[in-house]
Amino acid sequence: MDRLEQNSGTAVGKAPIPGGVVGVMAAIVCLVVFVTGFLVGMPELSYFLVGAVATGGAVATILHFSRR
Repeated sequence: MDRLEQNSGTAVGKAPIPGGVVGVMAAIVCLVVFVTGFLVGMPELSYFLVGAVATGGAVATILHFSRR
């Protein structure tokens, strides 16, 4: 049996998402689903989410200005 036939689940990492507006919309939808599930399912870990967003923003800012 072929490996793909054994596991017929959707592989999110292999989902073809184009760039541009469609890619941004897909990213926003994924973010909303994740944040909603994270805050509803585990409200005590909301500080982790805030810290992760702040750290990601800081890294993105550093990378943005260091590549110029």
